[in-house]
Formats: sequence, structure tokens, C-alpha cells
Amino acid sequence: MIKLNKKTNSGFTLIETLIYLAIFILISAGIIDLLFAIQKTNRNVAVLSGLSTNAVSVFERITKETREAISVNVASSTFATSSGVLQLNTVDVSDVPHVTKFYQNSGQVKMDIDGLYFGPLMTNSATSTALIFNIATTSTSTLIKMELDLMAGTSTYQKAEKFYDSITLRLNN
Repeated sequence: MIKLNKKTNSGFTLIETLIYLAIFILISAGIIDLLFAIQKTNRNVAVLSGLSTNAVSVFERITKETREAISVNVASSTFATSSGVLQLNTVDVSDVPHVTKFYQNSGQVKMDIDGLYFGPLMTNSATSTALIFNIATTSTSTLIKMELDLMAGTSTYQKAEKFYDSITLRLNN
């Protein structure tokens, strides 16, 4: 009996290896591109979230103080301008009168109580570019409309957004 030497080739040829390598490079490039897109989207969402958080913070404080106010000091307030001022006349639980003032200065929405600086109503992650108050008065109530323009961003992404709110001050008759 004659034995034939049969050689079996196990392994990959050079062409097969190059094809597998090309497929691996294409898949890796797609995954890296996807990771960069996710990172960019995450930064954009963080900026938008910061804008919304600052707007809510400002509007909640103005709304709270307005609901506790007895009147709007129209003479000391500035309406329909980008650097608006809202001055409210309030009284505390001991019936001591106070004046609360909301205004924009150095890119921040700020608050004063009785002429003393209370502090900013925003974080440093956003800048206020406009704070506009408008007023409408009837015999029984005063409506204050507010517009807040905020800007925030990173070195590669800037976003500006307008936020609106209104509050009704019921007048005591």
C-alpha cells in the first residue's frame, strides 16, 4: 500500500487576513465616530439643561416674591427694555414693609431686598443677555410678563434660548 502524504493547510492566507483587517478597520472607524457623536450630543444636552435650570431658578424666585407682594412699584421699575427692573412692595409676617428688586447686571439676574444685595439667582454656567418685564393692570389684578434671554456653552458649542413666564398679582380691595 502506498501512502500518500496529504498536507492540510490550516490557517489563513494573506488575502483573507487583509480582508478581515479591512473589515475590522471599517467597524472600528464607525464605532469611534459614534462615540464622538455621543460625546458631542452629551455636551449639547448639558448646555441646554443648564439653560433650563437657570431659567426655572430665576422664574421660581420672582414668582414666589411676586405672590407675596402687595403691589408693584411702577415708578421704580423698568418695563419693556432688555435690562428690565421689577420692584415689588412686600410686607413680612410682622407687617414690616420691604422692597424687593429684581434686575440684570453683569450677565446675571440679581435680587436686592431693602437695597441690600441678596445675590444672583443663577449659576455661573449661563449668562443673561436680556431680562424684560411687561405689566398689565386691571382694577383687581396686575399681570407681569417676563422674558429671560440666556446664553451658555462650551468652547465648541454655544446656545442662546428665550424663556417666558407670567405671574398675576392679586390686589387686595
